Amino acid sequence: MAWRFQPSKFKNTTPKVPKKEETIFDLPIGTLSCTNNGIQSNQGFLAFCIEGEGGKLGVLPSDARGRRVRTEIDVVCAHGDQLDDFAFLPFEENKLVTCSRDDKVKVWTLCASSPAVLSAEVDIGSGRLLSALAPHSTASDIVAVASTSSVFVVDVARGEAVGECSGVREKALSVSWSDDGKMMAASADKGRQGLFWDVRASSTPVHEMELHSGMGREARCIHAGDNFVSTAFTNKRVQEVRVWDARKWATPLMVKEYTATTGVLIPQFDPDTKLLFLAGKGTNKIFLQELQQKQPVISDVYELNVPDQVLGFSLAPKRTVKPMDGEVARMYQLTKNSIVPIPCIVPRRSYRELHVDLFPDTRGPIAGCSGKAWLEGSDEMPERVSMTAGHRGPECPPPEPTPPPALRIAAVPKLAPTMAKPAPPPSAAAAAPVAAPRASVETEEPKELAYEGGEKTAASSTATTISAVEPEQVAPKLRLSKQLSDEKADATSLKENVPASSSSSSAVPSSTAASAAAAAPPSARPSLARAPSMPASAVPEVKLRVLARSDNDATPRLNQRIRPKSCVVGQVQSKYRHVETLAGVKAGAVFSNLRNVNTRLPTECNGAVASSKYVAVPLAGPAGVIMVLDVDSPQKIPDGVVDGIYNKAGVTDLAWSPFDSSLLVVGTDQGLVNIWRIPEKKEGEEETPRRTELEPEQQLRLGGEKIVNVRWHPLAEGLLAIGLSDGAVELWTISSSGSSRRARLHSHSSPILSLAWSIDGSRLATVAKDLELHVWSPQTSTEALEHRLEGAIESARGARVVFACDDSMIIVAGFTKSSGRQLLLYCTASSSLLYRHQLDNAVQPLVPYYDFDSSVLFLTGKGDQSIQMFEVCREAPFLLELSRFQGQPGHQSIAYHNKSVCKVMEVEFVRAWRLTEKTLEMLRFRVPRVKKDVFQSDLFPDALVTWEPRMTADEWLAGAKTAPLFRSLRPEGVAALAVVAPTPAATPARSTARTAASETSATTVSMKEEPAAPAPILIPAATPKEKEVMAAWSTKIELGDGQLEQDRMEGVPEEDWKE
Repeated sequence: MAWRFQPSKFKNTTPKVPKKEETIFDLPIGTLSCTNNGIQSNQGFLAFCIEGEGGKLGVLPSDARGRRVRTEIDVVCAHGDQLDDFAFLPFEENKLVTCSRDDKVKVWTLCASSPAVLSAEVDIGSGRLLSALAPHSTASDIVAVASTSSVFVVDVARGEAVGECSGVREKALSVSWSDDGKMMAASADKGRQGLFWDVRASSTPVHEMELHSGMGREARCIHAGDNFVSTAFTNKRVQEVRVWDARKWATPLMVKEYTATTGVLIPQFDPDTKLLFLAGKGTNKIFLQELQQKQPVISDVYELNVPDQVLGFSLAPKRTVKPMDGEVARMYQLTKNSIVPIPCIVPRRSYRELHVDLFPDTRGPIAGCSGKAWLEGSDEMPERVSMTAGHRGPECPPPEPTPPPALRIAAVPKLAPTMAKPAPPPSAAAAAPVAAPRASVETEEPKELAYEGGEKTAASSTATTISAVEPEQVAPKLRLSKQLSDEKADATSLKENVPASSSSSSAVPSSTAASAAAAAPPSARPSLARAPSMPASAVPEVKLRVLARSDNDATPRLNQRIRPKSCVVGQVQSKYRHVETLAGVKAGAVFSNLRNVNTRLPTECNGAVASSKYVAVPLAGPAGVIMVLDVDSPQKIPDGVVDGIYNKAGVTDLAWSPFDSSLLVVGTDQGLVNIWRIPEKKEGEEETPRRTELEPEQQLRLGGEKIVNVRWHPLAEGLLAIGLSDGAVELWTISSSGSSRRARLHSHSSPILSLAWSIDGSRLATVAKDLELHVWSPQTSTEALEHRLEGAIESARGARVVFACDDSMIIVAGFTKSSGRQLLLYCTASSSLLYRHQLDNAVQPLVPYYDFDSSVLFLTGKGDQSIQMFEVCREAPFLLELSRFQGQPGHQSIAYHNKSVCKVMEVEFVRAWRLTEKTLEMLRFRVPRVKKDVFQSDLFPDALVTWEPRMTADEWLAGAKTAPLFRSLRPEGVAALAVVAPTPAATPARSTARTAASETSATTVSMKEEPAAPAPILIPAATPKEKEVMAAWSTKIELGDGQLEQDRMEGVPEEDWKE
């Protein structure tokens, strides 16, 4: 009875119903025959019945998602009469077989870029009413076709029927082949009759039996390993499933009844997991069962209630699932107007590693034999392929993503200034050819990020190659030069980690770099060519320039600030990876009873916005009403007329001034920008002045062009960038004395999708519907276009742009051509692509928010129920995933506060508001920590002050340069968490594959691995900060007589332990 206590690995398999944007919807689904399953799938295509005269099929790529109208569907006009059944040939991915009443069997060749082509026809004979078909399970080109009185075996390659099996009493409704391809079975006479043939031995059935009572019109049968499964109805019209042993036909192994309905259960079987899928046609239920060797033969796994009725059902080929997501199977549900892909996931604690026990070898795409060989007696089975190919198991972690090949010359690590051993003479190097492999070091060890001078560098390099270089040549070439000007390092971001030396002594020869760039594929080298020229009268001439500062420029740089070290020993992991998100009541504030929230804002608008005092929420309607809520007074919004500001036009974008929490700028679709000042409640007043009576403080008229984006300058007070629908960006100065247009930047040929200022305010990045990314330096000249990158995004449906990593990186969130959402990381200085990250499929674009202090990127979209978070790094793996937030229902937007409102003593590093259709709830993002009575200095470096201006708009336009301001968030009188850095003496020597953790420490690097004596463990003396913390704790802990509690306990005699 040991089998009873051996649990199945798949007993907890759970289907995951996708969101609407992850389905294929608005499809013209037609009527289905009682003998087909409505939908079929293979490695590359989905075929399904669509409405229209005759027998027509719709064909879509298997990875298609989103809305699909009839004009976007490939239509196969298969037959003139109703289509009875269709199926893909399992060993030819682009071949589709169809059959219809009194017609020929047809074979169609599908192509993703052209209409389907009729490749073969098989004429079985006139008067044959074909009803169902099934391709052979092991041989190619063999298809079983059922009719009213017999079942035909067809060789589609030869174009003829090679056999006819008799014995059918009345209309065969379903046909199936055994897994080894030797036996063929059919269910006929409304599910009453079951027939089995050995086709190559005889045309008469080898066995016949009664299956069901036969009260319905439909029946199905399939082979499931050594078992045979049939579904039909009882005499009370209840769905019934019977399981038979294919070697013993006397009695069924199990009979199970389900629901009283008119739709049959559509069975599908996965031989790798032994899971049986039963979808009730015309019902809302899908049953997951597991077939066992012992009783009960059918074990319940999961009962899924789907929102729409099941019209058709299919199981995707096993080779299409995603093993790294724990997906063991994928179902396709056909409804009256959509196709719903439902992955089946086996819950595991982590999906960072491939769980090889869930994915045995599966049947491959190559047939075991040809149809002719099978007819001659061959029983060769198809070769099985590994599901784990291309994936890494638990024994080796997944590799880090790397930039495109053309960018890999930038991955040369920073090595120590000095080498351990003196360079040997050239003769010794020439006489020892075996030392060459040691000069080329490849390592895949996990690496540790260190922050040196504000830059994240690698404590151990990954995939670092130093080839064809002798040790005596490496020493002078790998010395770090500290005399590079800051701007040169910024203008060549790909050379940030390359040693700065003379052209004659560079670590990578120029010829090698040129050949590597030339060898890169065109897709890996982003085009920096100019867009097609526009008329000079419409667009001013654009001049490309390269920024350069003088060596005596003393302006502080952003990356000179020390950042927190975001890693753990031996692994690249973020310190924020366990971020905890408090929402709603747990966060301490909720606005309820919201009504008429605008859910149809333009895709370029981020939605609600927040200042330190207010949250502005756009409402639906032509009046452009914006409801302004006081963040300090959460409440239930009273019924009646909403107290808001009226823009008298459709709202397209809005933004609070970062330096004035009461100043709101609103863009409209009529080319007007309204500037509002929200009055505050004064002392002695009982009520706040009604906002419905307010008028705009100022109004900017921009000539009738639709306002797309409005963005305030991060340092200069009163400077506003406005993106327009004609592809231009205008700079305006806003002050109490008036407003004026100061500059117009025009280089895009299509409407602006998004724009963003850099943190230091020196650059302005724009993305437009012409698929280009432009980087401006408007402070120097209105024609100073630094970079123009063509093809920066794949789709013009929507995009967002934001600067990251001390302005050294530009992150673009956009769409792929197949509606997939992705992140593209570009180098600011060269506009070269660093990394591409695919996320998910959705209709609305991702809206990014980047927190400069923690380098955490927040990603979500309109209608999403989750917020994805990543820490952004300068080098691979570039994005470190954090714990995501999940909430119900889907939100319309997320509005973020600046850093000044965060409660740092509760380890809160970001605060935001989540807007749904009915509520506005607070979100607080925290890092779990035990010691909350000390300031977590490792998580809170000096914060970027975004709420105080550094200059005026006129000063900035005049060319003034001022560095951003940083300020500590530590409250007065609170001790900081002491972080002890490793001393140089405690750092052991490493091979050339590892570098020093700090540029200032003179760590010695040895090119030759030699056994060394273990270094003594040195315990550094307590720092003043440590002593301060120890003193603070000593006052809180009462030691009494100095004895601990365990010192006063009576121990256990030693002899008791021996007994």
